[in-house]
Amino acid sequence: MRFRLRQLVLSIARYAGVIRLFQYIHRNKIVILTIHGVMDEQDNPLWIPLRPQLPRDKLEQYLKTLSRRYHFVSLMDAVEMICGRKPMQPYSMVLTFDDGYRNNLTHALPILRRYNVPATFFVTTSFLDNPRPFWWDRLDYALQQLNVHRREVKVGSFTMTLDSSTRKALCQSYKRLRRTAKNLTWISDHEFLKDIEQLSCYLEQESGRALADIQDEDDWSAIMTWKQVQKAANNGVTIGSHTVDHIRLGLVEAEITRDQLERSKRDIEEHISKPCLSICYPNGSLADETVSLARECGYICGLTTKEGLNCVGDDVMRLQRIGLPVNARSIDLLARISGVSMVVSRAGQGHRKLYGNLGQWKLNMFHHCKRLKNIFFYHISNLFKNKKNNIPNVHKYENYDISKYLETAEKLKINIMPLGFGIYELTKGEITRRISSSLCIDKENALTYKLCGNKYLTYKIL
Repeated sequence: MRFRLRQLVLSIARYAGVIRLFQYIHRNKIVILTIHGVMDEQDNPLWIPLRPQLPRDKLEQYLKTLSRRYHFVSLMDAVEMICGRKPMQPYSMVLTFDDGYRNNLTHALPILRRYNVPATFFVTTSFLDNPRPFWWDRLDYALQQLNVHRREVKVGSFTMTLDSSTRKALCQSYKRLRRTAKNLTWISDHEFLKDIEQLSCYLEQESGRALADIQDEDDWSAIMTWKQVQKAANNGVTIGSHTVDHIRLGLVEAEITRDQLERSKRDIEEHISKPCLSICYPNGSLADETVSLARECGYICGLTTKEGLNCVGDDVMRLQRIGLPVNARSIDLLARISGVSMVVSRAGQGHRKLYGNLGQWKLNMFHHCKRLKNIFFYHISNLFKNKKNNIPNVHKYENYDISKYLETAEKLKINIMPLGFGIYELTKGEITRRISSSLCIDKENALTYKLCGNKYLTYKIL
C-alpha cells in the first residue's frame, strides 16, 4: 500500500512538473552516482547471487535518460567546482564504481564509451594482488549450496535464523544478515571479518563447494587484475582507492587506517603511473580522524555512502552520493536524483513519527500512571510490613550503552540486539523478549533489566 501511494505521488509530481522544478532548483548541485557490479543473469549460468547487480540494459537505459537532462563530468572536475576553483556547470553528474569488479571493465565500460561518460573505479588493492571473493559474495554463494532453512547463524553478538523456504525468503534473510552485520559497530572490523570468514568456511566445508574455486570464470564476483586496471586507466578511467582490504576505517585504530590509506595509494600509483587522489570509504565508515589521515596521505577528496547532493563549499573529503538502483523506472530514477524522493521519504517519516509519538505519549502516560499506583502500594505495604526493598537500584545506569554488558551476556548465553534508542531484543534459549529498559551489572555479577513499572528481569551466573 505504501509503495503504491509513493508511486502515485511520484507520478503526480512528474506530470505536475515538480521533478523538473527540483532539477532546476538543484541545478548547481553535483550529483555523484555509485554502482557496484554490472552483470546480466543470462550471461553466467554458474549461479545467480542473492545480492543483485545492475543489468547492462538498465545501465544503458539510465545513461540514455540521464544524458538528456544532465552532463557527465569527471570526479576531479567536480571537486574543482565544489572547491570554487572552476565555475559551476549546471546539471553536472559524476559516475563512480566501487570494489573493482572485473565486469566494470568488460560489461560497463563499453556502454560508458558509447555515451562518452567519464567514470572513476575504486579498487581494493589486496584483492588485485591476491584474487579472492569479497566476503558478501563468498557468503552469498555458500548459503545457496546448502539447505539452510531454519539454520541459526551468528556474527558477533547478532544471531538470526535463516529462512530459505523460497528464493525470495532467502534473499530477504541474506539482506537482513548482511545489513545488520555491517551495523555491528561495537566490534572491531577484524573481529567482524573473522566471524564472517568462520561462517563461510563452515558452510563451504559442509557443502564441499566454494566460490573461490570458480571465481576466474565467474563474471559476478571476479576482480580486475592490475593489467586490467592499467588498461582502464589508459582508456580515461580515473582510478581511486577503496583501501587495501576493504576495511571499515571508522572501526579500526589510527595506525591501521594510515597503513590502509598509504599502501593502497602507493600500489595504485606504482601500477598505473598516475596519481591516486580520491578515496572511497568502504561501507561509508569514517571518523574525523579518518578524514585527517586521508588528507595527510595526499588524498584531495573522499566519498561516503551518505545519500545527498553536493554544492559549492561542501567538504570534499565527505562527498555524498546516490546509489543507482538495480531495477527502477525512469520516473523513480529522476525523482531520486532530483531530490523529490528524499522529500517524499521525509514527509512519510514525519507522518509516521507524528503518529508514533502520539502512540508513545499514550503508552508513556499509561505506564506513568501504573508506576505511580505501584509506588503508592509499594510504600503502603512497606509501612505496614516493614520489609526492606532488596531490588537493585538501576536508575543511575544509562540505557543506551550496552557494550559493557556484552561480556556478561555471553557468559549467561544471552543475545542482546539493539533495535533503537533504549530498546533491545533479548534472547535466551528459545525465548525472545523485546524490552525498553535500563540495564546494570550488580555486585553478584548478574545482568538486570528494569522493565516498565516495578518489574525486573535478573540473570545470574551460577
